[in-house]
Amino acid sequence: MIGGGVVGMATLAASVGAGHATICYEPGPVMGERSAGSTRIFRVAHSDSQLVRAARTARDAFERWSGLAGPPMLVNRGCVITGTDVADRAAAMAAAGADYELIDAGSDQLRIPVVDAPAVTLLDVGGGVVNVNTATALRRVVRG
Repeated sequence: MIGGGVVGMATLAASVGAGHATICYEPGPVMGERSAGSTRIFRVAHSDSQLVRAARTARDAFERWSGLAGPPMLVNRGCVITGTDVADRAAAMAAAGADYELIDAGSDQLRIPVVDAPAVTLLDVGGGVVNVNTATALRRVVRG
């Protein structure tokens, strides 16, 4: 497999866990490129229901791998989505059976400072933050 970031390490764990001999090709330090730093946003919200389903499957895998690595790999805080495609994302999430909430402008639920609040915001209940340090710990567990 190619890449030693969060997704690469998750793929490596799944492959090794399935009993496959797996090599990870990464030209730089593992978790050193786009996965550098302590956190990355994880979202279930996509405008295609198949991607929503895939993200939910990935979320389940992150939760299983957390058991191997120690602390939670995915910190469930939700994810706030704004923009012109909120309605499309909400429809795709509904079609995939994913949890979400639509929040009106000015609602106390929208706990982020904004200058000009969007008319509607989507709260991706299944979204959160990937703890990159846990993903790095998973690498150590997989390597043994």
